[in-house]
Parts: sequence; structure tokens; C-alpha cells
Amino acid sequence: MKLVAWIFRIVLFVLLFVLMNVLLGVMVVGPVDRMTNTIERVSLGETDVPEYERRGSDQIARLAQAINRMRRSLSEAMSL
Repeated sequence: MKLVAWIFRIVLFVLLFVLMNVLLGVMVVGPVDRMTNTIERVSLGETDVPEYERRGSDQIARLAQAINRMRRSLSEAMSL
């Protein structure tokens, strides 16, 4: 009976680990990767890069707003 309990705990731990990795990828890594791509394109002189939309008030959303503001400022400065 103890072996079954240990196996259950291990399976539960693995499932929770996989779930946390998926959530981390969707909520943090994915948005940061897309913002990085936007920043790289802007740094290469592309001014027609679309704004990255992320609603909310968390750090990822605030970073997206700052990146969009920077992109608009650079675009305006380059058009002068």
C-alpha cells in the first residue's frame, strides 16, 4: 500500500510540475519573447512595428506599455 501512495505522490508532483511550466510559458515567457522580438525589430530601424497589446496592470503589461511608448517616441523622433 505504501508503494501505491509513493507512486501517486510522484505522479501528482510530475503533473503539477508540467502544469506550472505550461502556465509560466503562457503567462511570462511567451509575452516576454514577443516583446523581445518587437524591441529587436525597432532597434534595427523598423518603425512600422505594430504595438504589442497586453492588458492589465502586472509587470508584463507595464513593460509592454513602456515598449510601445518607446517605439512611438523613436518613430516620432526619426520622422523629424
